[in-house]
Amino acid sequence: MNKIALPFPVLKGSLLVLLAAVLLLFSLVSLPKVGFIVATILLLLGWVITFYVEGIYELADIPILFLVLGTFAYGRAFSLIGIPLGNVPLYVTEMMLGGSLGLLLLERKSLKKLWDEWRLPLPRGLTIVLVAYFLMGTLYLFIGVIGNGILALRDIVFCHYLPFLFITLSLLIKQAKIKSVIPFLIPGIIIVLYTGLTLFFIYHSSYPYKYPYKGFLRTAKMFNLSLYFGLIVIFGLSFFAFVKRKIKPVIGVLIHLSLLFVIMTEIRASWVGMIVAWIFLTILLKKEIKILLLILLLMAGSLFIIDYFQLAINKEKLADLKEEIMSIAQSNLESMRAANIKWRLSIWKQTIDEIRKSPILGWGYGTQIDYMIWNKRLSVLKAIGASTGILPAHNHVLAVIYKMGLVGLALFLFFNFRIFFCGLSYLKKCKSAFNRRFLIACLASLVYWHGMAFFFDLLESPTTGIFLWILLGAVLGVIYVDRNSENSAAKNVKGCE
Repeated sequence: MNKIALPFPVLKGSLLVLLAAVLLLFSLVSLPKVGFIVATILLLLGWVITFYVEGIYELADIPILFLVLGTFAYGRAFSLIGIPLGNVPLYVTEMMLGGSLGLLLLERKSLKKLWDEWRLPLPRGLTIVLVAYFLMGTLYLFIGVIGNGILALRDIVFCHYLPFLFITLSLLIKQAKIKSVIPFLIPGIIIVLYTGLTLFFIYHSSYPYKYPYKGFLRTAKMFNLSLYFGLIVIFGLSFFAFVKRKIKPVIGVLIHLSLLFVIMTEIRASWVGMIVAWIFLTILLKKEIKILLLILLLMAGSLFIIDYFQLAINKEKLADLKEEIMSIAQSNLESMRAANIKWRLSIWKQTIDEIRKSPILGWGYGTQIDYMIWNKRLSVLKAIGASTGILPAHNHVLAVIYKMGLVGLALFLFFNFRIFFCGLSYLKKCKSAFNRRFLIACLASLVYWHGMAFFFDLLESPTTGIFLWILLGAVLGVIYVDRNSENSAAKNVKGCE
């Protein structure tokens, strides 16, 4: 009997239409926040299952795909979904991590087969460093729970999200999977752009009917959004010259809006990260420098058109901006309006002072610094969860040293630099133009992530920290697939030498 082929393009199109209808309905009617999120999450889950039924992704891929899509779409609101287990909540990030590993083990039928699948894409020597870093974190977690109680569980973000790197290797083990990543993220891109539009042009405006958005946007964190918008910009720029001409206007609008939102979030860390990533892309995409410059010029025009900074008509605003720039340039922190820079430098200094007391092995998991902020001592709340009252160091390098010492930092920097330069050195060897673009986008995204993390607590937040491990795994995965492509004589060769 002949099999009936499901009309997958129609199914996917229908899901996108339903998603757009729910978003539009929420904009017009004061729907309950919970009902809105449940409806859209069910649509996202249906979208994930469609890719599975179509045969593009495997059953073991569903948890991480759902996690990435939900996190990208809702950020903190999605990550707070969990199951209360006494004093220790189990959140969706950890549930999807365990689900992915469990399903992978069931599908591969043995731990050895699964490890062999992961081992081949890893560069030589990297396996030992990754295992050492993970074991060091596990030891610190064990000691931390004994000494500091459940507060130590908060620090699993430093090491125990590392398995996402390996899960991503399994996710991107085939060329068809890599090519489906960007189309798969379309619903998440739609929702995050909807969030940006409502947040900046309705919620923070004089729009009289903005009540329905309050509950939805209350959990929207600007630094989460700035990371997601930045990733859209980077992938859009990387593929802009590669896509068909009829798709270029759509990609151009996505880049334009996303870059606009990166600026409007007013997260200076994302601005720094975007500048560095933009320079990096300019170096790698020399032939497309005119496109990059044109986008920048159009962006400048947009800022003046919407009068976001009010520089054209508000002389007082312009004077304030000049004062802030001059204060930063002169390091005049006492008179500087950008007081958050003074605050950040203060906690960096206090963190370094604590690091000097235990520089080699750090202070371990579950330990926190009782910072002095504006001449007042911060009281550390001994709890874990959504609102712990704990203030991170706002610098991922200092955070790793404080928790795991110089030994932990050395391991952390080694595998980050090793994977980054492995990808960078492979760019000229790429057989597939698509894979080269994808690799460039992943490398530029790593630059952006680290640029932001140097000034913000990206590593310590699940909604942003998971993307470090996913991007590292994506770099290794695309190299391995490209090297073992169909037109290659050798099979199952190491992904990166």
